[in-house]
Amino acid sequence: MGATMRVVMMIGMVASLVSIAHAATGTATFYTPPYVPSSCYGYQDNGVMIAAASDTIWNNRKDCGKNVHC
Repeated sequence: MGATMRVVMMIGMVASLVSIAHAATGTATFYTPPYVPSSCYGYQDNGVMIAAASDTIWNNRKDCGKNVHC
C-alpha cells in the first residue's frame, strides 16, 4: 500500500508540472482609474475587471468581451 501511494503521489506531481510547461510567456500590466474610455466599450461602464491583451489576443476588437485562458 505504501509503494502504491508513493507512485500515485509522483504521478500527481509530474502531472501538475505539465501545466507549467505549457504556460504562455507574457508581460503583466495594470490600469488605474478612470477605466473609461475603453477600446472595446467606449464610455460604457462594464466594471473594473480589465486586462491588457496583445494584438494577437485582442484581434482588432473582434474578441472584446471573450474570456481568454492562458
